[in-house]
Amino acid sequence: METTAFGSLLVLLMFSSACSTCLPSDFTLYVEKPECSFCVAINTTICMGYCRTMDQKQIKNTKKLRNFLTLSATY
Repeated sequence: METTAFGSLLVLLMFSSACSTCLPSDFTLYVEKPECSFCVAINTTICMGYCRTMDQKQIKNTKKLRNFLTLSATY
């Protein structure tokens, strides 16, 4: 029984990084100008967690996309 539990835990730890940890999160951005008497609220969605991102400037001239994948932590 202990061997099965240890094996399951080991498999879980090995493949936990393969699961997506990037989740969308609602965000409200308030924009205002000194000349105006009001501010504008912009509702948007941002990524939360460790999300895969790509540098769009570098991938235009190449076909190997995997070299430009990076992990970035947000919120």
